[in-house]
Amino acid sequence: MALMLYCMTITSSAFARNIRVKTGIEVLKESNFKILQGKRVGLITNPTGVDNDLKSTIDILHEAPGVQLVALYGPEHGVRGDVHAGDKSIHSPIPIRVCPFIPSMVPLENRAKKC
Repeated sequence: MALMLYCMTITSSAFARNIRVKTGIEVLKESNFKILQGKRVGLITNPTGVDNDLKSTIDILHEAPGVQLVALYGPEHGVRGDVHAGDKSIHSPIPIRVCPFIPSMVPLENRAKKC
């Protein structure tokens, strides 16, 4: 029984090493952002929004040809994590509207008024 369990562990760990997980931003990069071409894009993100090279999804989408990143939505500490609790983030080093995070329970017609 112990030998069988050991063999199963070795087999499953070897299998796990061959799996490569792709995040959404990796899939978008591989497709050259085809699905976003010519569209105005709003990004819901936080400081953990990075690709496999730890580059910010904000920067990736901002630099992507044919993609118009027009708004950033983030939690109370800001999309880059540089805002103190309770403060408002109204600046961005790139020319994009930075909007407060709007909970999904806010009616859709009222969301646009908050940004």
